Amino acid sequence: MQPSFWKVLLAPFSALYGLGLLIWHDLYDTHILPAKEVPVPTIGVGNLAVGGTGKTPHVEYLIRLLSLNYHVAVASLGYGRTTRDVHIVQDDDTARTVGDELMQMHRKFPHIPMVACKNRVKGIKALLARYPDTDVVILDDAYQYHHLKCGLNMVLTAADNLYTDDHLLPWGTLRDLPLRSHKADAIIVTKCSAEMQPIDFRVLKNKLSVPTFQKLFFSRMTYPELKYSCQHPILITGIANPAPLHQHLVAQYPTLQWLSFMDHHRFNNMDVQRILRLSQTCDTIFTTEKDFERLRMVESLQPLLDRIVVVPVEVTMGEDQPDFARFITNYVSESLRTLKK
Repeated sequence: MQPSFWKVLLAPFSALYGLGLLIWHDLYDTHILPAKEVPVPTIGVGNLAVGGTGKTPHVEYLIRLLSLNYHVAVASLGYGRTTRDVHIVQDDDTARTVGDELMQMHRKFPHIPMVACKNRVKGIKALLARYPDTDVVILDDAYQYHHLKCGLNMVLTAADNLYTDDHLLPWGTLRDLPLRSHKADAIIVTKCSAEMQPIDFRVLKNKLSVPTFQKLFFSRMTYPELKYSCQHPILITGIANPAPLHQHLVAQYPTLQWLSFMDHHRFNNMDVQRILRLSQTCDTIFTTEKDFERLRMVESLQPLLDRIVVVPVEVTMGEDQPDFARFITNYVSESLRTLKK
């Protein structure tokens, strides 16, 4: 497909942005700006695009995998939060104080220590001070954060929008250079379709041209089959890539209406009035876990909460699961053994 005229006009701005990225990365690669280490194994889950690759579900997958044998903690920016500096997540926090994604994870894993922090080094040190038995820290969206030398880095890229097919902002959706993918220890192609055949995986592998020193894994996002007998449902989303969820639901509910907002959207009075009008003729409101954390903060929507159905999403690794689990646990166990010497 040929790029549109308007996107081509943005190419020079993307080139300037790319030049700035090259200079910034080089400052750390040449150690002009130093990267700090922390006394605990760290696993970074990030991407090169601005969103829509499924970072949060993959962080949750790692929590489930590692918490069976290790004391796990999570460090995240806490996008959109009102608190400042380092903030250890507490039970009385909300999406407003720690961000919707971190609040979503805290509700699922209330016993896992989590911290919202812009300065990841400072945040991890605060975690270790309060939870000294922490074995491993999972960092959500920290691939571009060079101030911390992360022990193991994973880059996520969506199967329907590989970073090799994309362009830098503002022409495309990449916030980082595609060549920076080679700095990762593993690449995970996310949102693979259940109908994909072996030849489809080979095509993706060839497009990415992953070096031999990197691991390549494929994952799929799964939604539950819902058993609600609703006639006039609506779907409310404010995430980066809601299309897979919409496709899943509309196959079950052909009359589904859809209100789609930008990622991390804060619902204003106009949005609320629109939702309230639609709610008068609908019997069920579907939404995502992340969106529910923000919807429940709107006082005028409180009467609708008992009609909202939160649709969870989980990650499956398919045939890659044993290799992926071994890859992750080997890193943690070897790192802990090294630290104890």
